[in-house]
Amino acid sequence: MAGRLRILWTFLLTSLSVAAWTEASWVADGALIHAQWHFVWAWALSWGLWCWGGVPAARWLCAVGFVAHFGLYTQPYWDAPAEIEGPTRSVRALWINAWGRPEVTEAARLLAQEHGVQLLAICQAGGAPALRRLSEDFPYQAYDHEDRVGLFSATPIRQEEWIDGEPGHQPRVRKWLRAELDDGLEVWVGHVQQPHETAHGPGMATLYEAGQQSGDAVLLADLNTTPWAADFQAARAAGWTSARAGHWPTRTWRDPSQPWLRWPIDHVLVRGEVGVQDFRVLPTIGSDHLPLLVDLTRPRRDTSDAGD
Repeated sequence: MAGRLRILWTFLLTSLSVAAWTEASWVADGALIHAQWHFVWAWALSWGLWCWGGVPAARWLCAVGFVAHFGLYTQPYWDAPAEIEGPTRSVRALWINAWGRPEVTEAARLLAQEHGVQLLAICQAGGAPALRRLSEDFPYQAYDHEDRVGLFSATPIRQEEWIDGEPGHQPRVRKWLRAELDDGLEVWVGHVQQPHETAHGPGMATLYEAGQQSGDAVLLADLNTTPWAADFQAARAAGWTSARAGHWPTRTWRDPSQPWLRWPIDHVLVRGEVGVQDFRVLPTIGSDHLPLLVDLTRPRRDTSDAGD
């Protein structure tokens, strides 16, 4: 009986693994692709069960499943980080999904002060007083009250552009912000709907177009997708590089009601002559998302940068 149960479990796990790799919509709307670390543990447990009185073929199957999922889960770690040659100057940026809570928006402001942040990108911001204090700390802002997403900058914003989604789409596709700073850096800020919603695809499409058309740029967003999903790989193919490259894919979101659901869905992407000196996932400040802190590098083009 125990042997039959192990065979049934291995067959089920294999089927779910294939569904995860192919992002098959017939199970969990394709969301199993995001659960790679869950599969790592499931295959490791299965390997242990089969090693205890199992057959060699099943042991090999479990070993292959464990290695394959571990490799997929750690894929962002093995990517080569972006590097900028020659003299550089640094820009420190902070990203947070504030979960609609004023106290988290205020905590983000204090966190930015603590770390000497020049760019604070935020979504789901909450509380007019907290936003007003943010505006006092950062003299240049581009913020949309409808989607509660925006950028607070210590560097002058030369131009801001709000990119709407497809007209008449239901649910409505959230806006993207494209802000061009005085030093020529483009900053994209956004919050894409969840993958099972029809608005997710159009929201990601703007990201693909930005990757193909932008110059030196950084993108800070809650993309609601993990680094090993097909839509994230499409963003990389469009010209974006993850600031997470070379770092362990630490999970940035947790569902408080379902603590086993923890995925890295918050991202910082760069393109052009924008390098990454450091990338960190910071401890919680009260949101269901964790803050991202990134040190960006850019070429030092003239002597006016000497004081940076």
